[in-house]
Amino acid sequence: MLFNSQKLKNIFAVLKPERLIFGLALIIGGFLSWYIYHLGATTLLIDENSHLNLARQVIDSMTPGISQIGFWPPILHLIMIPFVAIDFLYQTGLAGAFILVPFLALATFFFCKLLFLFTKSRFISFFGAVIFLLNPYILYYSATPMMEVLFMANLFGTAYFLVQWLKTDKLSSLILSGMFVALASVSRFEGLILIPLIGFIILIKFLQQKKKYREIEALMILFSCVAVLGVLSILGYGLIFSDNPLAFLSGDWSAYSQQRDFFLPTEHNVFKSFQYLFHASYYMLGKPQIIIALISFIILLIFSPSFEFIAVSLILICPFIFDWLALFRGNSIIYVPELLPFNQFFNERYGLYWLGFVVLVPMVLAGMLLQFKKIRLVSTFAGIGLILFLVFLSSSFLYKTAYLGKFEIIKSSAQGYPSENQIDVARNLQKNYDFGKVLITRALHDFVTVNAGIPLKNYIHESNYRFYDQALERPWLFARWVVMYNPNTSISTNWSKKNEKVSVKWGESQTFLNYYDLILENDLERLYKTKEDAVRQYATERGFDLSKIPSLNSEITWWNPETIYQEMNALTFENVKEINIKLVKNGSAQSLNQSEKHIIQKGENLWIIAEKYYNTGLKWTDIAKDNNLVNPDLIYPQDILSIPNK
Repeated sequence: MLFNSQKLKNIFAVLKPERLIFGLALIIGGFLSWYIYHLGATTLLIDENSHLNLARQVIDSMTPGISQIGFWPPILHLIMIPFVAIDFLYQTGLAGAFILVPFLALATFFFCKLLFLFTKSRFISFFGAVIFLLNPYILYYSATPMMEVLFMANLFGTAYFLVQWLKTDKLSSLILSGMFVALASVSRFEGLILIPLIGFIILIKFLQQKKKYREIEALMILFSCVAVLGVLSILGYGLIFSDNPLAFLSGDWSAYSQQRDFFLPTEHNVFKSFQYLFHASYYMLGKPQIIIALISFIILLIFSPSFEFIAVSLILICPFIFDWLALFRGNSIIYVPELLPFNQFFNERYGLYWLGFVVLVPMVLAGMLLQFKKIRLVSTFAGIGLILFLVFLSSSFLYKTAYLGKFEIIKSSAQGYPSENQIDVARNLQKNYDFGKVLITRALHDFVTVNAGIPLKNYIHESNYRFYDQALERPWLFARWVVMYNPNTSISTNWSKKNEKVSVKWGESQTFLNYYDLILENDLERLYKTKEDAVRQYATERGFDLSKIPSLNSEITWWNPETIYQEMNALTFENVKEINIKLVKNGSAQSLNQSEKHIIQKGENLWIIAEKYYNTGLKWTDIAKDNNLVNPDLIYPQDILSIPNK
């Protein structure tokens, strides 16, 4: 028979299927990366641009360093750094492919070896890995800067070494499994569920072996010390940079906070959570493949329910369980066209993560059939037929999705991102940019920062902390350019509008327009450039050194937020207090605070200032009139007011 022929066995013995599939994955992944780049689909999704920026700003930012990697699982951003440093790879999104295609090869390598542990067949191991490799969405996410393939490589590494430990009791395999658990935890948050799950599997194994309590305790502690490193790094990062170890779950920029404005059909509904996730899986994995996998799983549970098989099945299906719970809690959203709100795709990729389970289970069944000796001929044809049928389904799925459909589901899920509005702003900024800083809320304008061709160190954005807060107070002194949402837009969510602090503070301000020209306005965004003469007049009236104003001088690429006003020769409140003390010591009858000029202090408004000078807040209108204040609410610390008729 074909399968038992010595020639076929010799071929696979010489080539080593795991090595063969590793090389094949590199070739196919490389080709699909070129193809997806040719389609212009490498930065279709908001998250793709965000991942590129988070990796780049670690080395290219006003505040470079580890604080810039954000509250997503960090490993993708860290390993992309050498490639996003290259402008072409950063701006095209191909930086992701250079990292993730090797991880695709690693995922197929581990999957092939995992199959061999169960089937002892190089033939089945190879073709099972081929079926995994031919999934079009696995190939898409290995060509773009996303976390899916990275997570699955670490998930398969976890499963392979755990099964190896279950079969051999090698301590090294248990430690390696724990290492991949840690890596999976910092690849995607779905990896967090592996810690309790694998801990439970290990405990059951120890109880089956009737090990002594001390031995169980020692090995569990040893495994845990390695496995929890990933989650500890996430918690520690949140504690250090946001004072909240759970910032990734509940912070202002967490998925939970961002999605409160969306329609949440699955929140607190177990059945709908399962339904939406299962329907997403149909699109990502193929409905026939899922049905075959579930039938195969039932057959194997009846005829071959080994502990190792149940354990690996739980590991490979646990991302599905995690996302099911996340949908139920309202932490995630999935939209598919046939369910409310209808005719939309969103986050359908969550249905991809249990692909390992869907492929592995039929392959294990095929291996069982091929070893069934009582009806050898029938079982051999059934096993080989199942394998070839799944290869055919996968090839057809790839052909229809990538070649005929050109990843239409991905494009639909992008929901029109990037829009023509965003493209216009990026092009206009790239064309007209001369020098200086661009004030922007990066996380809401990621496409602009990636595609405008301006180094990230020339932006002042929310990850720059003190620079961002300082520039928000008086942008005209620090930012030559400003990108903000159009305050009149109806496109963005309430969360986006609230967290776009530039637009919230200055979008409707006449004071802002005194110092900026509107360069471009569309339905979504606005682009402004400083009025140099107005900024010079503002600075001159306050005694500022014009050569120290960042928005006016191309050579000023960085400054110290703590000392920049002193360098401009501006009087801060602390300076005023020191001057008052000196005047009193010198016998002066009048201090600066009692003169006809007042330097606004933090927390003051015109009513408080009027009470200070006139003993009644009602005189605030005289101060507003004398200072030509169109909006009396728009006064800022360190601005100077004249106090009339004191």
